[in-house]
Amino acid sequence: MRRPAHLKSLTGALLAAVATAALLLLPVVLTWGSKSRTPSTPGERAEAMEDRKTLQLRRVTAVARPGDLSPFGANFQPDKTIASPGSSEKREEFAKSLS
Repeated sequence: MRRPAHLKSLTGALLAAVATAALLLLPVVLTWGSKSRTPSTPGERAEAMEDRKTLQLRRVTAVARPGDLSPFGANFQPDKTIASPGSSEKREEFAKSLS
């Protein structure tokens, strides 16, 4: 079974067209696939910039507070009592009476 000559040339031309298209589109597809999504609105751009700047911030570590670092003296103890719910209104009234 022999194929007609025009089918052979058509198959060869089609194969050459597909190979050429693939070679031309390959760099475009690879470049397009590697791009990150850029923010489109000014708000998104500002948020992306803020996120980048936040990641660049220096991190500080906590240290224990020295025991004698109090403006009230080394023997100062903070008040550990829990205020009653009505005491805030009394404090406000007291503050108003002073002014």
